[in-house]
Amino acid sequence: MADAKRRPFKNQRPRPRALVRAGRGRYVCSARVADKIREGSRKGVFLLASIYRTIYYAVMNTPTPAKLLEQLTQIQRMERGKLCVMRQGPDGPYYNLQCREQGKTVSRYVPRDQVEAVAEHIANHRKFMAVVEEYTEHVIEQTRRERLEGSKKKTLPPPSSWRRAKKSKT
Repeated sequence: MADAKRRPFKNQRPRPRALVRAGRGRYVCSARVADKIREGSRKGVFLLASIYRTIYYAVMNTPTPAKLLEQLTQIQRMERGKLCVMRQGPDGPYYNLQCREQGKTVSRYVPRDQVEAVAEHIANHRKFMAVVEEYTEHVIEQTRRERLEGSKKKTLPPPSSWRRAKKSKT
């Protein structure tokens, strides 16, 4: 009778299917199972390396407030709003710049030769706002951290060895 078909005795545990009997009650992995384990460990190592790389680059590329302010100074020209096509003409589209000023929507005509520059200025404004938001979040986080450090519970002085006078009941 084959080993796989034999039923275990009362005190004997059933043999795991992936293991092969090596004698004297010992079991070892079959070659196929060993290959799968090795392949899985390679995947695990790859996954571990990927996680490490992701965390390392996230930490190393975290901008400091000084770097963020430096990025802001690099932006020289910007325009708020949205570049829109008014209509198609015989020579190509006509563009306008739509933005809000003092609570009202304002549209300005943009000549064809200035469309690329205005699009770049709008992109600069979006980048400016994103960097300002990131700087704001960083400063708020730092402020909260400092405030929490200052409000930690104060430790009590060690108990004195002097006897305390009892309060009188009057």
